[in-house]
Amino acid sequence: MAAFKLAWEAIKQDYPDVRITFFGGIKGVVSRLHVEDGAIVPDNDRVRESLLWTSGGLDRITGDYDAFLLIGMGLSYERLVHMFKNHRLPDMIETLKHSVQPISESYLRAATEYFYSASGAVQNVEHVHAITSAPVFYIPCPLVSERALDDASYAYWRFVKGRDYMMNVYNSMLDRLREHCTVAPQPEETVVDGIFTKGKYCVGAVRLEKGLDRAHDVRDYVHMNAEFGEISLRDALAIIRKALPDR
Repeated sequence: MAAFKLAWEAIKQDYPDVRITFFGGIKGVVSRLHVEDGAIVPDNDRVRESLLWTSGGLDRITGDYDAFLLIGMGLSYERLVHMFKNHRLPDMIETLKHSVQPISESYLRAATEYFYSASGAVQNVEHVHAITSAPVFYIPCPLVSERALDDASYAYWRFVKGRDYMMNVYNSMLDRLREHCTVAPQPEETVVDGIFTKGKYCVGAVRLEKGLDRAHDVRDYVHMNAEFGEISLRDALAIIRKALPDR
């Protein structure tokens, strides 16, 4: 969301008929929301404070908007691939290593199903539908930066079988989500090799904190910068405008 908030400040003059109210917070916030009295509200004061500052003074999300755009919220291809860092299906193990734990197909299916159903994306799409009939749109978590391939701690990303397996799982998840909202794909111009975000888009990414001026660690390969946010937001706004021709 930090990338999108910064991007909106840079491009909003190009959209004089559009107003955006942001609601969000750092990791864990989106899973601490629930529906109460026709609005989406926080579970605790920490989450309430996060909503207040990201929105500019609002601590409850009502249905009084033309459209809702959800961003990221944990439904991440990177997190799926991470499951194969130390765990593999038996037919994926060529050489037994002490750090690799064989798991069954049924165990993996259960794990990925829980990952999907418990994600903030799925939960909050349901929350929005509970408070309004307005259309809901979703921008997936960015694909991991290609810069991760140069980091030894991300060596599991070189495991092609695992990447391919989880890409199929991930695409199936997005297809399921499309039954409940419109999914805006990551812009092709930001993607390399079909599974990574181009390296330049994670450089200078900032944390979602007041001021939006504290950078993520240089070894953070999953958060993207304002340039990425602008490209993605422009794409999403075009999709939303097409769906709301009379608004």
